[in-house]
Amino acid sequence: MTPGPIDNDTAADWFGDEMDKMKISKRIREGLESTSSAEVRAAAFLLQQVGFVYVYPIDDLDADLKAAIDALRGVRARSEAELGPLVDPDWRADITAQIGVLEARLEDPSAPGSTSLFEAIAKLQSNPDKRKRALLR
Repeated sequence: MTPGPIDNDTAADWFGDEMDKMKISKRIREGLESTSSAEVRAAAFLLQQVGFVYVYPIDDLDADLKAAIDALRGVRARSEAELGPLVDPDWRADITAQIGVLEARLEDPSAPGSTSLFEAIAKLQSNPDKRKRALLR
């Protein structure tokens, strides 16, 4: 079987060089520490896209995934504290799905087929029972 685009030594070396040049882990952590909810979500989204073994700096992966989960929970809690019942349920479901994707990645960071944010949101939107549970988290 032919290796995928990220699960081979040549690709891992290339990704390692590029991630070092971009200082990706540092940039993502800065975004996660932002006071802007939009920047926090953007940084967490970027981590979702590149936060795989063989792609992301392995020494930072678990800590950055945990930081992203915590930062998103903080965004959700602050929004709910400020807006209470006015928080858009779709927004809450979206951020809950984003947290779920990162939690799954933390459990298995090598899984290239890990659910993307868009797939997680689609599943929540297509299944009212799951959506209700996500809204109650």
